[in-house]
Amino acid sequence: MSDAAFAGTVVAMQEGAVPPKGAIPQTIYTFDVDGVAAGAVGPEATILAGGDSAGCGMSFGVGERWFVFATSDGSMLTTGLCSGNIPLAADDAPPLPVQPPDPDYQPPDAGVSVPVPLLVGLGGLLLVGGVSFLAFRRADA
Repeated sequence: MSDAAFAGTVVAMQEGAVPPKGAIPQTIYTFDVDGVAAGAVGPEATILAGGDSAGCGMSFGVGERWFVFATSDGSMLTTGLCSGNIPLAADDAPPLPVQPPDPDYQPPDAGVSVPVPLLVGLGGLLLVGGVSFLAFRRADA
């Protein structure tokens, strides 16, 4: 029931990251991916994990190789202790058949997006406000 499953080695970690939904600070791990069993995953995968192990938090060590099962919230992959991740030795074959990662994969933008109609409406409101200000300012002069 994962959106992505892959084999990879942890190459970096960022502790104290705040997940998009504002939960407890966690750790973001960056994996160098060597095989993908499911989902859209590129040569590098960023995974939100960690936090409290009582809440299924998961921790990885830099240099460790894992087979990771992750879910997506639309902007980021997440995993946890209850996801079924499997540690792998450097020469271990993954437990599922894998394909090379997609070299052209672009992860979703995790930034804040603002709907275009909202931007157009705010721009129009500012324009009307600016014109009104200038019109009343000239009438008083």
